[in-house]
Amino acid sequence: MSIIIIAIMVLGYLLIATANYTNVNKAAVAMFMAVVGWIVYICYGYDFVLDNHPRDFLIYLMGDAPTSEGVKMFVAQNIFIKYVGKAAEVILFLIATMTIVEILSDNGCFDFLQEILRTRNARKMLWMVVGITLILSANIDNVTVTTMMLVMIHKLLASRRDRLTFGCAIVLASNCGGCLTVIGDPFGLALWNEGAVTASNYTVSMLVPVLLACAIPTYLLSRKLPDRLDLQWVLPPYRGDDTNLGRRQREIMGVVALLGLWLIPTFHNITKLSPFLGALCVLALLWVVNEIYNRKLNNSDQMIRQSRPRAIQYSSLQTILYIIGIMLALGAVEETGFLKQIGAWCWTNVHNVFILGTVAGIISTVLDTFTTAMTCMTMFDIAPQGALGDATCFVQNGPYWKIIAFCTAIGGSMISVGSLSGIVLMKMEQINIRWFLHHFSFKVFIGWLCGMGFLFAEVYVFNFF
Repeated sequence: MSIIIIAIMVLGYLLIATANYTNVNKAAVAMFMAVVGWIVYICYGYDFVLDNHPRDFLIYLMGDAPTSEGVKMFVAQNIFIKYVGKAAEVILFLIATMTIVEILSDNGCFDFLQEILRTRNARKMLWMVVGITLILSANIDNVTVTTMMLVMIHKLLASRRDRLTFGCAIVLASNCGGCLTVIGDPFGLALWNEGAVTASNYTVSMLVPVLLACAIPTYLLSRKLPDRLDLQWVLPPYRGDDTNLGRRQREIMGVVALLGLWLIPTFHNITKLSPFLGALCVLALLWVVNEIYNRKLNNSDQMIRQSRPRAIQYSSLQTILYIIGIMLALGAVEETGFLKQIGAWCWTNVHNVFILGTVAGIISTVLDTFTTAMTCMTMFDIAPQGALGDATCFVQNGPYWKIIAFCTAIGGSMISVGSLSGIVLMKMEQINIRWFLHHFSFKVFIGWLCGMGFLFAEVYVFNFF
C-alpha cells in the first residue's frame, strides 16, 4: 500500500507543478492528497503500525488482541493527530497574523505607504517598494503582503509595463523577506516549530545572503526603468464612518503589531510554548487597542466595514487550505518511511548540502516553494546536539535547513509559478511565464548565485553554523 500513497503524492505534485496549464487549484490538489493518502493509510494501517510503531501499539493494546477497529483507533489517536498538531501550529499562527493585517488594514494603518511611494523617480520608487515589501514580509505572511503591495502599485502606476516590472520585484522581495525570519514564511515557522532552527541564529545567518539575492536583481531591474514614472494621482480612500482614527493612532496600532510580532521569539524562548500562542497574544492586544480607539463606532449602528480587494481574502484562505493539505499529505507519506529512504539515498550518493539545496531550488521553480521545502525537510531527522561527522549538517541551526529555506525561496521566485506570491502576480496583472522568464528570471538567478556564495563562505570559511 505504500506504493499507492507514494503514487498519490507523485500525481499530486505533478498537478501542482502544472496547475498553470490544467487550471486545477493547488489547494484543492493538496487537500485531495491529504484525504486520500490518510484513507489508504488507515485502511491498511495494521502493516504500517507493525512496521513503524510496534512498541507503542503493544502499549496501546494493554494486552488485548489486535483488531481492525483497534488499529484504526490507534492510528487516529496516536499517529494522525501528531500531524494535525504540526499543521495546526502553522495554521493558527497564520490565522493570527492575517487577522492582525486585517485589523491594521481596516483602520487605514497602511495608507501612509501610498504617501511614501508618491515619487516620479522610477529607481527611487522601486527601491522603496522592495524595502517596504521586504520588511513587511519578514513579519507578516508574504502572500498577503504581496497582494497588498500589488494592489497599491496598481493604483499608483498608469503603465502596465511598469506595473509588471514592479510586480516582479515585489514577488522577489516578498519571498526573500519570508525566508529572512522564522515568522515570515510557513516553512520557516515549520522549521522553528520542529526545533531545526532558533530564531536569532536563523535570521543572522540568512541576512546577508537574502539581501544579496534581493538587492542584485533589484539593481538590474532598476537599470531598465525610465527616469520618470507616469503616476495616477488617486485620492486617499474615503472611509466614511468605518474609522475615526487619526494618524497618530494608526501609527500606534502599527507599532503595537510589529513590536508584538518581533517579541514572539522572546515569548517562545521564555515559555517554550508554541509560537502561535505569542501571535494570538499580539492579536488580542491589538484587538483591545482597536476596540478602545473605535469604541464610539462600535456602539454605532452606522459603522461601515471597509471593503478590501477580494484577492486578499481569497489568497489568504487558499494559502491556509494549501498548507493544511501539504502538511497532512506529507505526514501520510512520511509514515510509510519512503521519504527517509529517499533522504538516505540522496545523502549516500550526493553527500553535499549545497548540491541538495541547488536541486531543491531548481525543483521549486516549477513545483512550489513550500511543497519542495517541506518535502526536503521531511527527508532528514534533526540530529542531536554534539553530533559529529556528517550529522553536523542536520543538527539544530545546521546548514542544511537554512540552505533549503534559502534555495527554495529564491528558486520559487525565478519563475512566476514557483510560489504563491508569483501566482498572485499572474492573476492580478495577467502576466505570462514567457515574459517573466525573459525579463526577470536571469536576474534572480544571478542574485541566487551571489547569496549561495555567501552561504558557502559562512559554512566553510567563517564556520558560522
